[in-house]
Amino acid sequence: MMIISMKTDVCVTTVVLFLVLFVLGCTNTVVAKNGDNVSVLYTAHDSEGKLIDSMTNASNPFIFTIGDGQTIAGFNYAVIGMAVGENKTVTLLPAEAYGEHDLNLTRWETPDTLMQANITPKVGNTLYVVLGKDKQKGVITSFNGTHYLIDFNSVLAGKTLIFDITLLKINSKTGDIFG
Repeated sequence: MMIISMKTDVCVTTVVLFLVLFVLGCTNTVVAKNGDNVSVLYTAHDSEGKLIDSMTNASNPFIFTIGDGQTIAGFNYAVIGMAVGENKTVTLLPAEAYGEHDLNLTRWETPDTLMQANITPKVGNTLYVVLGKDKQKGVITSFNGTHYLIDFNSVLAGKTLIFDITLLKINSKTGDIFG
């Protein structure tokens, strides 16, 4: 009875040791983290499957620094934890992408006001308004017979976006890491 118990203990110890070594070996994979400069390829679709944007040329990837505000929040967070060569598909709700459509970013203008600003008042036309130091892009979205509605929201506001992302390279503070 004692010999069987010792064999069982040795087998359990061996299996546990193997699992510990395996897990430790797997943790050596370098993953993207906040502050890393990364190169990625991606395609973005809306929830209906319409292509919104893509950067799929490996010789001209999208390069950004994680956490510096260059990308929408959901895209930024999706890349964190990815390893070089990894592919990931993420679905971003409006709050993680370009936000919800905000009615406070729309306003009605008369045709006379627009023409005085050298803007051709026609539904679909894009215009720019200077607010302080910033230029705000707006689109004339409708006409009610007396006024035009100008929408200053992003055209992607209120949309759920699906990104297919491939991490090509991590340039961490310790040097380049290639796939």
